[in-house]
Amino acid sequence: MHMIALALGRTVSEIQRSMSACEFMQWLTFLDLERCGPAWDRARHADVLAAHANGPLQLPGGRSGAWSILDFLPADPWQSKPRAAGASESAEDLARQLKLEVSAIEDAFVPAR
Repeated sequence: MHMIALALGRTVSEIQRSMSACEFMQWLTFLDLERCGPAWDRARHADVLAAHANGPLQLPGGRSGAWSILDFLPADPWQSKPRAAGASESAEDLARQLKLEVSAIEDAFVPAR
């Protein structure tokens, strides 16, 4: 509850009075999926310390040189996927894909009517 209050710039009491149980569960889901909060911060720091304590690592694919931060970041789920050369999508295909994605989001977060 305190992480949500911190994120929203409100007090815990304000949130308890104004937030529905459904919205609270959505916040908890978001915080878990996005790996936010002190426990996740500690886990990230522990990962760095463990890697440092384990010593030098070999770069993937036989590369030489220094590691970069991109070697350790997971793929961005919001980054658009590259299309094959020469591939094109019609407006109808894009609209159909958008409807599917919106429907999936609504199914995950909008209560059944």
